[in-house]
Amino acid sequence: MRAVRRLHLPDAWSCGEELLVRGSAHHYLARVLRLEAGQQLTLFDGMGQERTATVRGAERDGLLLALGPLRLSAVPEGEARVLLLAGMTRGAGLDRVVRETTELGVSELCPVLTEHSVAVPGPERRGARQQRWQRVAVQAARQCGRATVPRVHAPLALAQACSRLEEEAESWPVRLVGWPGESHGLSLSPAGGVRGVALLVGPEGGLSPQELQLVEQHGFCRFGLGPRILRAETAALVAVTLVQHRLGQLG
Repeated sequence: MRAVRRLHLPDAWSCGEELLVRGSAHHYLARVLRLEAGQQLTLFDGMGQERTATVRGAERDGLLLALGPLRLSAVPEGEARVLLLAGMTRGAGLDRVVRETTELGVSELCPVLTEHSVAVPGPERRGARQQRWQRVAVQAARQCGRATVPRVHAPLALAQACSRLEEEAESWPVRLVGWPGESHGLSLSPAGGVRGVALLVGPEGGLSPQELQLVEQHGFCRFGLGPRILRAETAALVAVTLVQHRLGQLG
């Protein structure tokens, strides 16, 4: 498959007309994409801006790029921001959730620790996990053409995540929890003026009755994910897809 000629360079936006790319970015452009003089690529800042760059030539310690003007990304972001609260999963399950929900347009993602969470990283490992997932989000944004990279938070206990939502209540006025077999529909509309949606999907084994009571006390409403029991990763993707579709943000 042809490599995507896009590179995330968040610090390249204060430069003038030229930029010398060094380090891992130089390796990616020269060794992975194998760019040569005269070839073009797209730089993006992770906040919605892009600029075209043309390879001028190789220097001793980097690749020299000629930079085009700043522009907004041609891939639009939805008017409503979506925060996914995803129950921790085994192995590389969260990698898949981060990668594919980035493609689906989520704005933020926070892994949550619940009573049924099987994979519970210790406090000393959560920062490293967060950095890994953030890199996955950057890679997914690069590959799917987004110029905005979702923010990935360090894992939080479910009660902590609910408390943080209360501190940011104005940002997430709509709160939904996906539920297997639930008959309630999804009452969202593009014309509803929704600013932000906090979307919770539990881990393998789902939420406990006490946890469901907790999140409902914090304003979460249940909606159905269909009659089948889904894997946690699949449930997260289905939930995001349903919400984005109802908001009119998939096309």
